Amino acid sequence: MMFDLQKANMTKRISAFIFDFIITMTLTVLFGTVISFVSRYDSHYQACVSIITEYENEYNISYYIDENEYTSLNEEGKHSYEALCNAIASDADFIYHNHYYLNLSLLIISLGIFFAVLVVDFIVPLILKDGKTFGKKIFGLGVMRVDHVKVTPLFMFIRTILGKYTIELMVPVLLIFMIYFGMIGSVGTMVIIGLLVLQIVCMIVTKTNSCIHDLLAGTVVIDFPTQKIFETKEEMISAKETAAAEKAANAPY
Repeated sequence: MMFDLQKANMTKRISAFIFDFIITMTLTVLFGTVISFVSRYDSHYQACVSIITEYENEYNISYYIDENEYTSLNEEGKHSYEALCNAIASDADFIYHNHYYLNLSLLIISLGIFFAVLVVDFIVPLILKDGKTFGKKIFGLGVMRVDHVKVTPLFMFIRTILGKYTIELMVPVLLIFMIYFGMIGSVGTMVIIGLLVLQIVCMIVTKTNSCIHDLLAGTVVIDFPTQKIFETKEEMISAKETAAAEKAANAPY
């Protein structure tokens, strides 16, 4: 029947996701490269490296050693390494460039992903219609509202920016960034794992097998060739009334 939900095949959904993910990561690198060039990211990074190298030569010890290497140092070596770290940490030029280096790193990653997701999951679907990304177009998938009505730009924006970009991508990326630079410990890892588990649970327990971004936007991924999508809610209501009237007329007395 025209009112039945034709859910997308999971194999096709995964295939479309992989295809779109490759495009998204490629665009992320491209946009990130442009932003890093405009923001003079490399100049701040090289300044930090240059300052560290100067202090390494002065104290005759490497700044880049792990915990095991530090433990194996003799007392003189440990004293030199601690003096090296204190000197770098108190250097005004290093503090300045390192501040910009860290902030620009996060900015480049954030904007790179933002523009890539905006293109792949918002602009392209507006052009191809019915929520189709390149991956969904290839594998015969689409997106509609859960009430069988065509998805509007507003719902696609919520799905893309609030769902995919903010919650599903930037929250984990920000936590990974903080873990990498020692700003947060095991709590960050637990939150990432919890978000992943929540995503899997949503896909398993919901009747539409929806991800977080679809639940937020009230949308569902469908098998496009077999799914009836109404242009407006009024059209959908009218079709249901017509179907109900026909069913009543054909019912035996």
